[in-house]
Amino acid sequence: MTALKAHVESGRVVLDEPMDLPDGTVLNWPTLQALLLQSVAVEPGTTREVLSELLAYGAVGYSLDVDRIAATLANIVVRHAPLDHGSEVAWALWMHIQLPSRSMNMSCSLRRV
Repeated sequence: MTALKAHVESGRVVLDEPMDLPDGTVLNWPTLQALLLQSVAVEPGTTREVLSELLAYGAVGYSLDVDRIAATLANIVVRHAPLDHGSEVAWALWMHIQLPSRSMNMSCSLRRV
């Protein structure tokens, strides 16, 4: 999806160039994606729903921030693996496997304490 250029007039966003957008187009995708990833970071139990949303938006052409996704998933693994929270780690790894980007590199180091 190309970037939209717009300005504000009388409190409304006005596109600089006319553009045909389908109904339901999400114009604040980066914000929505960030909020989805924050929800996974705070509550790993939302992983299934967040993965579903990311895949749905990716399927219709929205770009996924693979670096941010990888960092979020690595953070979950690093935080939960030492606590033996196997479910959280497994869901994070499953999400990593299911996302379509092959360029996403999730790396983290774990140290047993």
